[in-house]
Amino acid sequence: MEQLQLTEGELALLKDYQGTNSFIRTLSEVHENKGELKEYQIKAFRSEVNKTKVLETCANTSLQLNEMCIFYDKDDESRQKVTITQIREKAIQFYTDDKSQQAWMPSKAVSVSENEDGEYRIITLLSWFEKDDKFWKALSH
Repeated sequence: MEQLQLTEGELALLKDYQGTNSFIRTLSEVHENKGELKEYQIKAFRSEVNKTKVLETCANTSLQLNEMCIFYDKDDESRQKVTITQIREKAIQFYTDDKSQQAWMPSKAVSVSENEDGEYRIITLLSWFEKDDKFWKALSH
């Protein structure tokens, strides 16, 4: 009987996982330390991933998972480099470049435009979306 193996995509997700799901984070650490997961861990991992439905591309914005962008904050006219870290059916998450903060937002609340130099796309929030004090969440390292 052939042993259950992780796919290349699953290995990449485990290796680069930066999300907030503590179960997947634990499995990522186990895989990093031991170099493998047991069959029951692989099955549990697949079940958990299927529950969260991580997408590669946002249907509303065309943003890609792990794409680097510039977040333009109209409130204080600041710009900062961010990376798209999770895409769900109706929401996206990004981390700041230094991985000190994260933010979730509805994908329909985001406008994406091309940067003049073409290097990074620019993300701005639409005017109807109210960014409150809890928009940015600090990440613990």
